[in-house]
Amino acid sequence: MKLVPVDLYNMLSWIMSDSDDFELDNNVILRLGGFHIAENFLKAIGSFMQDSGLENLMLESGLCGPGTANKVLSGKDYYQMLSFHSTVADGMLYAQWIAFEAEMKSSKINRALEKLSILLPKIKDVGFFHRANAQLQNETIMECRELLQEMKSEWKLFKESLGVTAKFWMMNIQMVLILRRYIHAERCGNWHGHLIEVRRMLPYLITADHRK
Repeated sequence: MKLVPVDLYNMLSWIMSDSDDFELDNNVILRLGGFHIAENFLKAIGSFMQDSGLENLMLESGLCGPGTANKVLSGKDYYQMLSFHSTVADGMLYAQWIAFEAEMKSSKINRALEKLSILLPKIKDVGFFHRANAQLQNETIMECRELLQEMKSEWKLFKESLGVTAKFWMMNIQMVLILRRYIHAERCGNWHGHLIEVRRMLPYLITADHRK
């Protein structure tokens, strides 16, 4: 089976033409090129964030000038869009984690963090698995797993407690993370990863009307 990336315009032109040159056997699958999909998804992100204050954020933080900020949101420069959206998402993700940490310090989850700070270095240490017996290794790993599950539950509760504005910016973070995983899958030739991330893109693309 062969996967053949094609441009959307050429694909439609071939399908709609009466030319005898357009022949496919069962072993050939046409799909949109990775760049085309990524670019459209970046435009969808820009469409969602158009009136969110993101442009002012970019200007006031010194990330870019007025002309560049407008290009980023209007989808006219792929590489700048990718760079600036990633930078903003990283900043928002960091701010989100700081808020989560502040809330955790006043709860039982702080105990889990302290334990993890002790246990995780042990697991990362290759020598630990040579020195410790199998039972101790298993107990350490299981304890880490339980603590991480506890943190995951707290993280879920934290996200549910956020207001509408915070959830909106979380959506922006989620879209950028989807895009990053998609680009990684494309560069690695990971077809399964490609399909997973495209499926996650579809609701945003359809809502933003950037599916064409």
